[in-house]
Amino acid sequence: MRGLKGIGRFGLHKTSAHIDRALCGLLRDAHSNVASVQRRFEEAGLRPDDIQGARDLPRLPVATRESFDSPSFRDQLRRGTDPRKCVISWTSGSTGQQLPVHMNSAEAFYRRLLLFNAIRRNLAGRFPWTIVEAGVGSKKPASTRRIAGVVRVVHIPRTDHPRRQAEQLAACRPTVITGHPTCLELVAEAVLAQSGKIHPRLVVCRGEILLPATRTLLAKAFGCRVVDYYSCDEIGNIAWECPEREGVFHANTDGCIVEILDEDDQPVSPGRPGSVVVTNLFNRTMPFIRYGLGDQSSLHSEYGDKPCICGHRGPSLSPILGREAQFFRMADGTRVSQRTVSTMVNASMRDLDQDHQVRRYQVIQETLSSIRVRVQANSPLPADAVASIARDMERLGPGIVCSVEHVNDLPLDASGKFQRFISRA
Repeated sequence: MRGLKGIGRFGLHKTSAHIDRALCGLLRDAHSNVASVQRRFEEAGLRPDDIQGARDLPRLPVATRESFDSPSFRDQLRRGTDPRKCVISWTSGSTGQQLPVHMNSAEAFYRRLLLFNAIRRNLAGRFPWTIVEAGVGSKKPASTRRIAGVVRVVHIPRTDHPRRQAEQLAACRPTVITGHPTCLELVAEAVLAQSGKIHPRLVVCRGEILLPATRTLLAKAFGCRVVDYYSCDEIGNIAWECPEREGVFHANTDGCIVEILDEDDQPVSPGRPGSVVVTNLFNRTMPFIRYGLGDQSSLHSEYGDKPCICGHRGPSLSPILGREAQFFRMADGTRVSQRTVSTMVNASMRDLDQDHQVRRYQVIQETLSSIRVRVQANSPLPADAVASIARDMERLGPGIVCSVEHVNDLPLDASGKFQRFISRA
């Protein structure tokens, strides 16, 4: 394609032609090197050359989260991939089971670059930046790294008490604070309670629905603009909130293709709500092609239409209607984000061998002082994993007692959905 040289899957500011080129390269590579993708083409009676661009994507069937639970996980990885050399991002496990998203170092760097580029859309001023990711999904201590000499990234784990997170945040003097709304909400409450002064230039919420009350609280605590980004661990940043129009999300077309489908997996007309399906354009190590996220939204405008008043030209999404994270309330009145609970449980399960592979888990708060963790696995978890889960749960609040039990099945509720967290307190 003449005029496209030099702008491949890692390029920025892709046009529709660049997107089609990146998509075709992805499909050819995945068909040749990823067993699960090859099977999808065969079952659909297609060859990679049958899809010449985004307009042809609906010819491929949609991949569900369950389709990645293959007997051999390597079927999802590019041939020759050594998982030990990959950068791995773990999904939060909204269905009760985490998915390890594998990337090579270049793909992981580009994914972070896309987030920085999206932040730049809402952030006036020049580098250097200090971006603090508060409430990250790790039990490891806070850490700092520098990127290209102009961006300092600080990770603060959500398993630290919110007061401790607020103290670390103040010490960082952040330019940008980013994280999940429920985690940032608890830190913001701690900041206000301590009458602390933290003045970033921007707060970026991602990974969950941002409720109006939470946006107001964060703006009060940090004294700056609060924006909402649509992100997931399988893709990275999917869309960023328009700097001029609250509630309008511009699709990050450098990194992914977004489709909105009806109940029959058919594209809906612009403006109509439907299920969000995404295709990752840059991850060839573990391709996500027409991957259903389980969220609801609607798509507006395409290339060639009048640009947004902020200058963005391309598709935009309406506010996302997805699964809303909640809290557990402790006996002393404090709240704990269910993402924090998820982090603790998932950390104890990541290194289990195939004989103990976890299919799903469920956390039930029976009373203010009693938590039950139900685990559906190939066989009962080893004693050290059980003890680790119970120990972490009992640290959540005063007087907490946790029991961990093995079950053969965790059924769906009456609505046909799986509830990973249940509070009966």
